[in-house]
Amino acid sequence: MVRISFACGLMAACAQQHVGVSTDVTARAEPEAPMGRFTVRGRWENPRELTWQVVPQDGPIAPEILDRFVAEALDVWERTGVVAFRRVAEGQQPTFTISWHGADGSSASCRPFGRDNSVAHSGPLSDGTFIHLDESCDWSLGEGSGESLSRTLQHEVGHILGLDHCADESALMAPLTTASGPTESDLAGLHSLYGGLHGGPGDLLPVAVQQTGTEGPLPFPLRRVAPPGLTEWALFDTDGDGSHEVLVWRTDAKSLGALMIYHFNEEAQLERTVGPLLNVVPPEADTTFMLGVHGDRWIVTEFADGLLRLRSFDERGWPQRPTPQQHLGFEKERAQAIAAPSSGSRGPVAGEGDSLRGDLDGDGSEEFLMRFEEGS
Repeated sequence: MVRISFACGLMAACAQQHVGVSTDVTARAEPEAPMGRFTVRGRWENPRELTWQVVPQDGPIAPEILDRFVAEALDVWERTGVVAFRRVAEGQQPTFTISWHGADGSSASCRPFGRDNSVAHSGPLSDGTFIHLDESCDWSLGEGSGESLSRTLQHEVGHILGLDHCADESALMAPLTTASGPTESDLAGLHSLYGGLHGGPGDLLPVAVQQTGTEGPLPFPLRRVAPPGLTEWALFDTDGDGSHEVLVWRTDAKSLGALMIYHFNEEAQLERTVGPLLNVVPPEADTTFMLGVHGDRWIVTEFADGLLRLRSFDERGWPQRPTPQQHLGFEKERAQAIAAPSSGSRGPVAGEGDSLRGDLDGDGSEEFLMRFEEGS
């Protein structure tokens, strides 16, 4: 079991995060799939040109052994067919390095080891990023006691590829993991970022509408995020940048009202996620995403007893409790608020059936978002 991993900010202290997953991909039936089965912290423009280097230094494990374990962890992810790694050429800067660190604070990018129970850190998605390993950890190179070096490296490489921690306790990218490789949830995240994987239940497929009126699928569907019969979704500009985000929430009581938000870049490619955010869309209430006449972006939840709960999205697209002034402003303009497009009964549907229409990439042209159906 990997106890803890960090995804570090470049010049900020790390925030504690645990990691975890199970090895049985088929053990969890789709109705029990967690809300937010993967999360994303960034993407590479070309994930097939990533270079790496093990920093030559003394450590608890011989350099040639560490090098072999790193190569094996990279190979696990390469077998997905959408990413590729190579050793950096002499004299060149690697995309990322792997090195030992301790409690002396030798890296300004992360909190020193020993201040919590983390055993590895990974840096942000930019050239020159890193994986740090705790030199004082009791590492296991096989089935013995101690922290699994193989599993830890696989998990940290997942961070390097853009995956963050997920709510699926059986996933390699979960906070505490016993997985021996990427699971269904991990692969759904990777293929949502970089393409690949055959269509399956729960996929949301963006389709571009050309000027000629013809339609064509965009290359990066969201994989396994919206199980049929268990989820609803909306297209809504949560951060006010002029493009729509994809909002997905479960409709069953087990989901705890969790909301996932998927942000896209100018190429209509998944770039980052927010969530899962608990108790935002409670299944026992009627929730609408609304745009106010003055540009405020609201989550309006009305319970059966008439109680009204308001949340407003901030400039980052995160739901917040409104200030008293915002609350008063909402009451004044409530009659003029415009419901955002959403599926089901949560506002007018732009399109028919399991499809919505909006601007995912902010170019002023609309895309359709459709749920995958067998045979489509």
